[in-house]
Amino acid sequence: PERVDQLEMAWNRWAKENYVTPLPTDYGVAYLPVAKSVYPTTKIRKIADGFRFTEGPAWDGKVAWYFSDLPNKTLHRWSEGKGVELIRTGEDAFSNGIVIDREGRLVFCEVSSRRIVRHALDGKEETIAATCDGKPIGMPNDLWLAPDDAIYFTIPRTNERRAKVVPPDAVNGTVCRISPDGKTIADVGIGLKSPNGIVGSRDGKWLYVADPGAQKCWRYAIQSDGSLANQTVAADNMKFGGKDGRTLFITARTGIYSVRLNVRGD
Repeated sequence: PERVDQLEMAWNRWAKENYVTPLPTDYGVAYLPVAKSVYPTTKIRKIADGFRFTEGPAWDGKVAWYFSDLPNKTLHRWSEGKGVELIRTGEDAFSNGIVIDREGRLVFCEVSSRRIVRHALDGKEETIAATCDGKPIGMPNDLWLAPDDAIYFTIPRTNERRAKVVPPDAVNGTVCRISPDGKTIADVGIGLKSPNGIVGSRDGKWLYVADPGAQKCWRYAIQSDGSLANQTVAADNMKFGGKDGRTLFITARTGIYSVRLNVRGD
């Protein structure tokens, strides 16, 4: 409980300094004593720095993490042996959330060009979504690859600053789903204001969506047709990886960090 209070105070200080919505007064944290400790087995270590605002950590299931540095318009790869490598840069490289598909290809949200991009191992790229239900999409933020190969991605609400570069009829403030065959892109969001982070359960039954606009993190039951149902308030989530799934990878503004834990992330 004491650590929770310290973290809340630290977050609210950072939020005030960076014009981010502070934690709501009804925000709650469950503290559950468990037989097996979930505390770190090693100290948190900074594994790279020199960035401006890191986002979108993704584990390739083997040896590497991928992440974006939004203001610098770069996408990077980090591994224990080689450190940081530049994967992608340029005016259109304003990417955010990243996932890796079964073939090892990167799939990510391209914010500035308002599309979902697939980056092949040979460097070739293709747009797999630029519309949803036949309408242009706003600026996508994060995405999750489901076990059936469907892709769910969030589109935050278009704010006043972004409205200048986003079509007035663009889909925003919701979650869209790309079908496994890539032929259908549908709006499946329910009760969202400005969704941001997104992740699903390993068994593909549940979808979790962070919604800063509502100051909530929602949980949905994924239906057999890929639609969502039963919106309920859930807890937060983080990115785990490593060969045994026990390494927590953290993108934190100008640096990236990792820490080993006693539990395996889902």
